[in-house]
Formats: sequence, C-alpha cells, structure tokens
Amino acid sequence: EVGELCETLQWRSDEGARPGLPGWTDDERVAFEDELADVLSYVLRLADVAGVDLPVATKRKFAKNRDKYPAEVVRGSAAKYSQYRRGATPTGEEAGQVGEADGP
Repeated sequence: EVGELCETLQWRSDEGARPGLPGWTDDERVAFEDELADVLSYVLRLADVAGVDLPVATKRKFAKNRDKYPAEVVRGSAAKYSQYRRGATPTGEEAGQVGEADGP
C-alpha cells in the first residue's frame, strides 16, 4: 500500500505536489486519498496487533527528531543528523543543497 501511495507522486515534479495538490484531477485526488486511507488502516491495525500506543510512540519519535535535528542548526538543510555537530552547520553539498548546475 505504501508503494501504491508513492506511485501517485512518483513522476510529479515538486510543482506537481504542492500543498493542496493544485492541478490534480478529481480522479487523481480520490486515488491519492484512497491510498492514504489504505496506509492508515494498515498502520492502525499493526499498532493494535502489536500493542503500540501510537500517540505515545509519535510523541517519543518527535522528541528524538527534535534532539537529532535542532531547528536552529538544521533549518534549510537536508543533511543527515550524523553530519551535524553542536555549533556547526553543514554547508554546500554535505548539507543537501542543490547547486546551480544541479537544480531547476
């Protein structure tokens, strides 16, 4: 199901996946919503069977991400957390920035 959800976005540019999905047909939007619903139903079922409290797990994961990726250090960068040191910000390619020759 996750693969099917990804397929709805796979060949779209960043422009084609803007907030609100402008430019999508009604059929495309319904297909996207259907795949999201499928993924959510699987996640909820897996959590139920495994005894996972999703709100607790989500809060814990957000806290981990906040510690790994402090906003004041990582804002604007796509670098992996292991590339950050307290007080240092990755630059250029290591920060995941796209150069003029690489970007649109």
